[in-house]
Formats: sequence, C-alpha cells, structure tokens
Amino acid sequence: MILWQNRPSVIIGRNQNTSAEIASRYTEENGISVVRRITGGGAVYYDMGNLNYSFILPDERSAAEFRSLSEPFAQVLRAIGVSVEINGRNDLTLHGKKISGTAQYRYKGHVLHHGTLLYSLDLDRMTQVLNVDSEKIASKGIDSIRSRVMNISEYLPENMGVRQLEDAIIQGMSLICSMMPFSLSEADQMCVRRLAKEKYYTWEWNFGQSPSATFCKKAKLPCGTIHAYWDEEGGHMTNVMLKGDYLFMEDPRALEAAMEGVRHQMLCVHDVLAAPTFSGMFPNTSADELLRCFF
Repeated sequence: MILWQNRPSVIIGRNQNTSAEIASRYTEENGISVVRRITGGGAVYYDMGNLNYSFILPDERSAAEFRSLSEPFAQVLRAIGVSVEINGRNDLTLHGKKISGTAQYRYKGHVLHHGTLLYSLDLDRMTQVLNVDSEKIASKGIDSIRSRVMNISEYLPENMGVRQLEDAIIQGMSLICSMMPFSLSEADQMCVRRLAKEKYYTWEWNFGQSPSATFCKKAKLPCGTIHAYWDEEGGHMTNVMLKGDYLFMEDPRALEAAMEGVRHQMLCVHDVLAAPTFSGMFPNTSADELLRCFF
C-alpha cells in the first residue's frame, strides 16, 4: 500500500482526450500539471488536500475485485468516524456524495488498485480545471461536478489533519492486512525518475496519446464572433475551419491551412497566429485574443 499526494495536477484517464477534459488555458496559466495515468476512468483534480492510495498485489482475480479492495479502506474510515458506503461504481460515498473514486490495471501477474480520498481538496478550483459538458448537464439533468463530491475533513475530529489521517489509515490497514514497512532503494528511485522523465512528463504521453475528437469553440473578439472548428488526431489539429460574423482583411483559408498538423498547445498555436503572414488579418485583434478561439 502506498499513500501519496500531488501538487496541483489534473490526472487524465488512460483513454481520454486531454484537450476535451481540461481547461487548457487555465492549467497552463496556473502551472497545473497534466498527466495521463495507465488506468481507465475519468479526469480528476489533485492538490495537497487530496490523499491518494495505491495497492499493488498478485493478480488473484477473486481477491483483486474492486469491492474486496475498497472494503478494507472503507472499514478504516468508518473506524475513525467517517460513515462511508461503497456504491455501484465502487466509489466511496458519504451522505450520497463521492469522496473517493477507484481504478485498476493488471500487468505481468499483478494488479494496481488505486483511488483518491478527498480530505480538503479545493473544490472550487476543481470546477475551473475540469471541463464539464454543459449541454449534457442541461439535457439530462446531471448535477454539476461541484455538487456531487465532498471533503471529509469536516466529519473528522478537529485535531485530525491530513498527516494524522494518513497515520490512522496506515495503522488501521496494518491491522487488517498485516502489512510491513517497505522503502524504495536508490536503484528503485532512479528507475522511477527515469520512467517519469521518459514517459509521464512527456507531451507525447499526456497529449499525443489522446484518441481522435472533434472540437468547436466560440470567441467574441474585436473583429467579431469566430466559431472555430477542428479535429484532433494524436494531439495535433486538423481540418481547421473558422466560421462566424467576423471581419477579415485576407482570406482566412490560408490561416486554416497553416494550422494543419499543429500541436493543440497554447505556445504552438500562438506561434502560428503571431506569424507575420497573418498579422493584421483580423482587424484590431491580436494573436493573444485569437487564442481564445482554441483554448
């Protein structure tokens, strides 16, 4: 079992399109890391108010089911006064709201089972970082993400900070699972750092692995309203079209063609928009303002 925390980060599910799940401009401007994990499920926001847990164990199918691994963790939380339940999706809930989600991955005879635990997460920032399909919410009556989750800190004893919570979980799980302490060797840590550098810190993994998707974004600019449409293949923009009631000095098809194959990344898109070729194409509208069409 590993207990761990992140600085502010968005963690993307293995099969998600990163651009569709995050508010790209907000994450870049606020220094929020974006990392794809190897397990499925949805995008989540982490900060130091989130306590995360991982179990790694032999892949014995009956013993590695979601519920069998979530139940011991739930028992420990109940013992310290948090009356959690496990719902049909194997999330831990409190008063009907989600406090922990889980995911799994099997590899070479072992299973990784991990989850989040909302202690004092910045829920307002979470709603700014994660994209929510407003049309889906309106048409299907789905509650906002902010109203479906909650922190457990207000249900714990006043003197139980996140470190005390961590200690209580370790003690409780040790009694249930007979665990012993384990430390990574320096060689282990070197392997971890190399894997992070070569895979998990790279744009190719975090954005380039995204499945194909189609995007449409509207921006009201000094030149008028632009509706930008584009497809994304492996994190690169294709089939870019600019529609709307905007003014232009030159045919925008040249800009659409120049965007073909560009990374959907603010710096890369800005470089195209700021190129001398397109300077003055849109009256009274800067490259920085045009970025709002794509982010």
